[in-house]
Amino acid sequence: MAKPPARDKVLKLHYEHAGRGTRIFGATGWTVPGPRDFTEALPRALSTRQITTFHYRDTGKSPASDGFRHSVPIYARDLLAIIDAEGVERPHLIGIGGMGAIVMMELATMIPGRVASLVLHQGWARCDVMLRYQIEAMQHLLRESGFPAYQRLAAALCYTPDYMDRHEAAILGSGWQAIRAHRDAHLAFMDSCLAHDVRERLPRITAPTLLITGDATDYITGDRLLFEQKQGIRHAEVHVMKGVPHSFRQSPAFVAEFDGRIGDFWDRHGA
Repeated sequence: MAKPPARDKVLKLHYEHAGRGTRIFGATGWTVPGPRDFTEALPRALSTRQITTFHYRDTGKSPASDGFRHSVPIYARDLLAIIDAEGVERPHLIGIGGMGAIVMMELATMIPGRVASLVLHQGWARCDVMLRYQIEAMQHLLRESGFPAYQRLAAALCYTPDYMDRHEAAILGSGWQAIRAHRDAHLAFMDSCLAHDVRERLPRITAPTLLITGDATDYITGDRLLFEQKQGIRHAEVHVMKGVPHSFRQSPAFVAEFDGRIGDFWDRHGA
């Protein structure tokens, strides 16, 4: 059984807080996050709560330790060590943007009795063929053709066509730029996502759980991926955002729906 990171290495991981109130720990997808990644998506829900985010090792301000190899279980153990270092016994967890959700899914299976509540946005129990092909194609482009080619495919999968027509320059000017200087880590994120398969362990999760994602309009992680999650976490609440693409922040109305649904869940479960 792998050991959690040593305390001195944990404290080298970069993590930061925003807000005041009940502690919420957040993980994101393929980026170098900050609290704004959550506060801009959850302006009302986080107005009375504190969000803590962290940089995955080998990205941003978190260095890789000797012998470190990327994997979803390692990301989850790193976050657990931060939670313990902060002295929080029963954390509320939220994972957004795909990889953030599978990290929190993994963590919740490791410490089922400690999790106060769990929000999983755009997650999967394991990659289906469609998701696997998409990730492998993006990985191939990033490795063989470079960041601009990868970025264009990712944008085409994440936004609606009309939004792309109107905002192409802005999307290419900011999308995925935070991870651009971390090519090898970015590729490792993709490997980690492809390897994730937690189907047999999902029944361990006992905390109140919200599964939230888009419908088939989200080409990457739409509601087709909910079935296996719901099979494993039978008590989970499910909310499907209809007509909402993977990058739901393209519309204030989509953000308001996301914010309202998660805020209501936290209100009902003590967060």
